Amino acid sequence: MARHWGQPLAAWVVLLLYPLTPLLLLTLGAESAFYNALIYAGLLACMQRQLRWMALWLGLATLTRADALVAVIACGVYFLGVRSQESGVRRLRPLIPQSLLPLREKGSTPDCPLPEAPLPFRERGWGEGQNAILIYAVLVLPWFVFAWWYFGTAFPVTLAAKQAQGALPESRSFLAGLALEVQRYALLPQYWAALVLAALGALGALRTSARRWLLFGWALAYIAAYTALGVSAYFWYYAPLVGPLVSAVGLGTQHVARLPRERSLFHLGRGGWGVRDWARHATPLLVVVMLAAQVHAVLTLPRDGRLALYRETGLWLRANTAPEATVAALEVGIIGYYSQRPMIDFAGLIQPAVAAQIADGASYDAAARWATLHYTPDYIVLAGGSLPSLHSDTQISAACARRRGSPPSTARNQCLSSLVIGQSEHYEPQYLVCTDAGVARRFSCARPRTRPGCGAHLLPRCCRCYRLPGRTLRRLLAAQRRSARLRLPDRPARRGDDHRQYYTASPAMDGA
Repeated sequence: MARHWGQPLAAWVVLLLYPLTPLLLLTLGAESAFYNALIYAGLLACMQRQLRWMALWLGLATLTRADALVAVIACGVYFLGVRSQESGVRRLRPLIPQSLLPLREKGSTPDCPLPEAPLPFRERGWGEGQNAILIYAVLVLPWFVFAWWYFGTAFPVTLAAKQAQGALPESRSFLAGLALEVQRYALLPQYWAALVLAALGALGALRTSARRWLLFGWALAYIAAYTALGVSAYFWYYAPLVGPLVSAVGLGTQHVARLPRERSLFHLGRGGWGVRDWARHATPLLVVVMLAAQVHAVLTLPRDGRLALYRETGLWLRANTAPEATVAALEVGIIGYYSQRPMIDFAGLIQPAVAAQIADGASYDAAARWATLHYTPDYIVLAGGSLPSLHSDTQISAACARRRGSPPSTARNQCLSSLVIGQSEHYEPQYLVCTDAGVARRFSCARPRTRPGCGAHLLPRCCRCYRLPGRTLRRLLAAQRRSARLRLPDRPARRGDDHRQYYTASPAMDGA
């Protein structure tokens, strides 16, 4: 787009900064990067008046995510505005020769203006617009018709679920999340130059050329649409705004590099440096500072430890459960992908009935309890400290105690874990084997991790648990011996041992 606008420096700035944007890197693996490419290609084709290509890119973007309809509407408004500004008439050749027309004076225009006639509909460009609408409809309508027939709705049920989540007191709105993201970057000194250049570039774009209005107008319409929908603030919703933001930074850099020469501000010897001289030398420095900030942000990008844990859980479920076994979880994406099992989503993204419970005012905890009792999942995967009703509910705890042959209080206390995997029959878990994460946190590290092992039990693991000396390992196991009934090792741990054997469940746990 920057090259189309005649801004070569802005194009290089965008090329350097866009791939290293932290917010965009966090969405890799999802559809956001592909969706952004389709949207930007459609907007560029609209600016270049290649309406057939615009229809193709925006049609594919709509199939990727339905919110591409905002870009379709923005391109339609832009096309109508540009066409309305162009002349819709054709000046006809006069029937009377110019030499016979009365002239006021030499070189002036004749008193009789040239006759005009309206242009045909196709010559105004509307015919190409019709073809674009036809291409877009051929791409999009078959899918929407099939979705309406098969799923009962043309739009994904996730929209209603995200709207229900946005109404929860603990959720943050889209606009509030956007303000929080801007505030987070504004507090970092390395991004101050980028934010100033972005503001300068956006203001300059709106004042200079109407061709740049489409990109920033679509960004404003995108923000307004998501704010009106009332969805919760998920960080990947802000990924499409990276392109307009980085483009504004590039335009601001180009504007600084093209500052006009003014009266010298500093005099060095006989010569003087004007504003343009300082801008020409400061522009490369600004680009280097912004690029260094992006590289630093990429190197210090936080790693979510849940991703590897969800992957291991999904692989364990795939290897140790029946293909028709249902699995319930609060975050179903990674677990469902690796387990290849039917999933029940406590957040309501898959089952609309769960989203309806949240829309009626139920919290995640209450919706999870309702889904557990209603859908009777075979396996339940929970993160530690989340959804306490599934740990402390008397109905589920009593069933867990009957299956395990222990009093309800013991089963209820053992449900304080960082991960729970339990099999159930009519919501009654056959095994609900949990580990006390507090003990692992006390002896090992501040962020315990767990890993499912062979059978219906868990193998607790921390960042240093596998390398603990034999004496410390004995202390850790002795603290859990009575509550978790774990088997003590026959000898202290040695180098090269498989320490997972010290965490296997005893037959007393599985004899219920």
